[in-house]
Amino acid sequence: DMQFKGLINDVIVIPKRKSKSLFESLSWLRVTAKHLRKVGRWDEGWILPNSFGSAMLFKLARVRFLHGYATDARSFLLNRAV
Repeated sequence: DMQFKGLINDVIVIPKRKSKSLFESLSWLRVTAKHLRKVGRWDEGWILPNSFGSAMLFKLARVRFLHGYATDARSFLLNRAV
């Protein structure tokens, strides 16, 4: 459908982290957020997984406007809860 042409500049699929340890998860968040900041400036992000970590990742990556499900105690990180 051509009505959405030009509205989306880029889509990045972030691979799932493999580790379950807290230290490695925090390190993964930091490194991945740094990569997202390096790739570009993000005006809007749609957070589809229902996890606190996915919302925190977008916040650390400095995504300006966050949409997502208000689950997993992450409502305060979102601009718009779906």
